[in-house]
Amino acid sequence: MILWLRLSREATMRERPILKPCPFCGAGEASFDHMTHWTGQRSVIVNSTLRHWCESEDTRHPLITITRSNDDDCIAVWNKRIGGDV
Repeated sequence: MILWLRLSREATMRERPILKPCPFCGAGEASFDHMTHWTGQRSVIVNSTLRHWCESEDTRHPLITITRSNDDDCIAVWNKRIGGDV
């Protein structure tokens, strides 16, 4: 049990890739939500959802939602731009 706690602390302390600015508003607020499943012994993350709220009132879609299997995949999709690298 102690080993599991030590590993989970190290996993949460690793650096996460930085989100690029929103292509529509250039800023805004973003958050991650996690859907979890209780296995009987612990809770397992099933998927991660990145939600971004555009600050500009003239945008067509003030809420952008990306759902993938983990936070890093959400960030990779968010940071991908047409004609550019991830």
